[in-house]
Amino acid sequence: MTSHFTQSAETVDPETKNKTTTWTCNDLKQVADVKPGSCIVISYKAKINHEAAIGDNAGNANSVTLEYSNNPMTTDTGTTVPDEVKTYTYGLKLNKVDLGTEKALPGATFTIKVKAAADRSLVGKYVQYNGALKENEQVIPTDENGTLTVRGLGAGTYTVTEIDAPENYDKVVSFDFTIKSKNESGTTGESSSADKYELIAPSDQVIIGTPDDKKGDNKLEAKTGTATNDDGTFNITVGDTKHVGLPLTGLNGVTFTWIAGGAVLCIGVAHLIRSRKQAEESEQE
Repeated sequence: MTSHFTQSAETVDPETKNKTTTWTCNDLKQVADVKPGSCIVISYKAKINHEAAIGDNAGNANSVTLEYSNNPMTTDTGTTVPDEVKTYTYGLKLNKVDLGTEKALPGATFTIKVKAAADRSLVGKYVQYNGALKENEQVIPTDENGTLTVRGLGAGTYTVTEIDAPENYDKVVSFDFTIKSKNESGTTGESSSADKYELIAPSDQVIIGTPDDKKGDNKLEAKTGTATNDDGTFNITVGDTKHVGLPLTGLNGVTFTWIAGGAVLCIGVAHLIRSRKQAEESEQE
């Protein structure tokens, strides 16, 4: 039936920036299988793009009305009551820091994968740069400030995996986070950070929010009120630890010790064999 409708040019309200599109079918009688008494159902899909508002407060409203007439003898029409729905989308800002100093660390890369969602067809897909979900793995780098930002996330559970850690640092263990929609949290307006965003099995290395001012304790604790940013994105902070290993001189020392120990062992075995041989010769005399 879609082929029987024509789409008008999109218009934009200069004040609200709301966009309007009109689809028109002038004669439903030309549609196959439409007969007197047929029930006509009009449905549509609206795709959220990069211009969508993020966070629980705003939401993205989509309103539709149907203008119709069943009297070919007049131009008068009727209009249905507007049907409005709101779709919510979210944005993640991931902050990478040194676990000890809590200073920003550039040079890390991550993947973000859907673990659970209301639409099961999305499970297993990877978040792309623009927030879209696709089958292919997307490795997203942090910028010079140690952050990465993705928008367009829907409610659900996601797995974050650090692919590459900054030089001389160990990767953090993969972790999950959950975004709860307004309906799931049962709230109206802004809900608490615990209602909207949740870490699965949180650790000292991963928090929702940004770190407090307690540096040097090798653990992250969130500063109050830092879960959500002014632009609607929410914060997750990940702390990496430096490699712990022996310096090159230490390794050389260990190697030398092994060599010296091996030499002493060989001398001892040779001495034992020589002593037994001398004892056997003495008995034969």
